[in-house]
Amino acid sequence: MKKLLLSLLLLLSLAAFAAPTDYKVYYVRGVVKKGVQVLRRGDSLSVQDAVQLSAGAELYLLCRDYNLVQLKKAGAYKLRDVATCPAKNTSLTASYFRYVWDELRSHHGDPEKNPRHYMRNKGAVTRAGCNDPKFRSALFVDTIISSGGNLPLYWKAAADTSWLTVYAAPNGGAPLHTTVLPKGAPLGLIDLQVAAPESNELYWFVGSADGGDCARKYLLLLPAPEYQLRVQDLLQQVVPTTPFETALMKGFLLEEAHYLQEALLYYAEAFRLQPNNPRAKTALMHYYELPE
Repeated sequence: MKKLLLSLLLLLSLAAFAAPTDYKVYYVRGVVKKGVQVLRRGDSLSVQDAVQLSAGAELYLLCRDYNLVQLKKAGAYKLRDVATCPAKNTSLTASYFRYVWDELRSHHGDPEKNPRHYMRNKGAVTRAGCNDPKFRSALFVDTIISSGGNLPLYWKAAADTSWLTVYAAPNGGAPLHTTVLPKGAPLGLIDLQVAAPESNELYWFVGSADGGDCARKYLLLLPAPEYQLRVQDLLQQVVPTTPFETALMKGFLLEEAHYLQEALLYYAEAFRLQPNNPRAKTALMHYYELPE
């Protein structure tokens, strides 16, 4: 009988360890419990679990399919009844929540080292490189949306001499501007704007003097009111939580949508709030550090 009981206990223990992680705790406000356990960000839950929200508490659960479930009323909940996750998240937030899901599972793994790996190619002209396979930029600069101002774009090329060439069209046509770039110095976004001050669309590349088979990158310059409306519309997708997490999410969504200057402002805010957080450090540093 003792052996049978031990066997049953072992099976139950194994079943508990084998229970799949259906949710990760994304945000907790107030006191939320699973049994006697007080839930914290990053805790794992399964669809079989039940949670208890105290008065004024909130619980945001990140599904394994990168959707977010929000519980905001006090009471006891069986997750199988209240936390149904759609089959697939196709919203603008899907890539960010995929990044967070992997980050919460990895503890100190790779996700926070390369958040751009999770960014989808939304509305970009191209991510193709030039005929110099060793040309690299710190940021994805295939498409940039701006309303003016400057941003240093860090790059590196194998060639001793690299040229900036600016065009008015994605293919063909005579260059509007050509200049040699100092090796090791960042290319300023303002340098592109100066090349064609009357145009709101520019196509450019950094490479050899004749361009070869370079794929031209795209800069869209918008009037400030239209630019701000676009940014505000995009930020409507952000789920407010802590000031740090909210700033980081804003930066991620803006960078993914090619508003690089605006994204940097929110990354800087996240860093100011938590300067020792690896996610905040990476968000800032990848504006300046070139990939290997």
